[in-house]
Amino acid sequence: EALEEARAKGVIGHIGASIHRELRTMEKAILSGKFEMVMLAYSPLDQEGVGPHILPMAKERGVGVIIMKPLSGGQLSTPPGCLPEEEPDPIVRGSLRFVLSSPAVSTVIPGMTCVREVEENVPVADMPPLSEEEKDELIRKIGSLGKEFRYGQRCLRCWYCQPCPQGIVIPEVLRAWDMYRDYPDDLRYLGLELYRSLEVKPDECVECRECTEKCPAGLDIPNLLKEAIRMLEGAM
Repeated sequence: EALEEARAKGVIGHIGASIHRELRTMEKAILSGKFEMVMLAYSPLDQEGVGPHILPMAKERGVGVIIMKPLSGGQLSTPPGCLPEEEPDPIVRGSLRFVLSSPAVSTVIPGMTCVREVEENVPVADMPPLSEEEKDELIRKIGSLGKEFRYGQRCLRCWYCQPCPQGIVIPEVLRAWDMYRDYPDDLRYLGLELYRSLEVKPDECVECRECTEKCPAGLDIPNLLKEAIRMLEGAM
């Protein structure tokens, strides 16, 4: 109410909301009709339901979207220090194009530490969206890094492991596990809620290993599912 009053008086021009990880809050903000824009974390590594669900909802409702953390908290950028390079980092450039490929995204705000990074990133706004082939290649490049990502996420959320013959939604199981392991104590319940919502639990895995053959990061998915079961079932 205070923001609406300030806008009516001309103190501010627009009202927006910055929301990091809570999908339900994103939905409420977009559907409320009270916010003209939302700022969300989104990257090739950190889609967390934003890409397939939240972005289309925002576009349908005419809500502007600013994307923060498009390089997953710096995990997809070159080391700090702005070392001179002949060519822009293809993973950085690809990640920014990935984000801007969504017609729902109004703009993206990557963190930059020097003029060279600004000069490399600004032209991406005029580049065409990534093709499906380019998206696949980007995910493969990211998988080849062999790094542990923000919030301990090793699953890339690329969904290449799907469909599972047993009907297990593997990326969501691993997302629930990551959330429970790595979120602050007062938010760990979100991982359990996601896990409870899954129609097919990971104990249905028969270790056929079709998923491991498809995973660009080379994860031992059946063993990760066992670890997820042990932690999440033990917490409920």
